[in-house]
Amino acid sequence: MDVEQAFSFWLDRTSRMMKLFASKKAYELKLGITIDQWVILAMIGARENITQSELCERSFKDKASVARISDILEKNKLIKRLRNPQNRREYQIRCTELGKAKIAALLPYVIEARKIGIAGFQEKELQILVSFLKRIYENYNNALHENG
Repeated sequence: MDVEQAFSFWLDRTSRMMKLFASKKAYELKLGITIDQWVILAMIGARENITQSELCERSFKDKASVARISDILEKNKLIKRLRNPQNRREYQIRCTELGKAKIAALLPYVIEARKIGIAGFQEKELQILVSFLKRIYENYNNALHENG
């Protein structure tokens, strides 16, 4: 296997393992929320009045997925969708108090899961890894916008 194939293989495999691990732990701990729901809820919690389009862009999820997840979060009273007064076709989404409490309750589990993935790394190694991942991201992002 050449380096380019190994890189993409291991990047994808690692991403999938992280999601599998987190999903399994969330199920075992009966957290009452899926990983995809957590990602969207955390994004809403970090930025009040975010729009569904912004959630799609930030999470790299399609509109149907974000709408479905938002429906579930709203049904569970974790978020509230309000019409944007400047654009009536758009909703502003914000966390409810229950949603904020859910984020606070789950954050220790999320932090612990992330620590498992980086166990054995020195701080400098993590900084280098993150810089490499950012560079890879930017390479693809730039290529996407040059040609698209």
